[in-house]
Amino acid sequence: MSKEAHPSISYFHTMHKFKRH
Repeated sequence: MSKEAHPSISYFHTMHKFKRH
């Protein structure tokens, strides 16, 4: 699994953290 192959995952993770704030 490459992060570059799934940049969406990183975006989702960030969004989740922001929403949790």
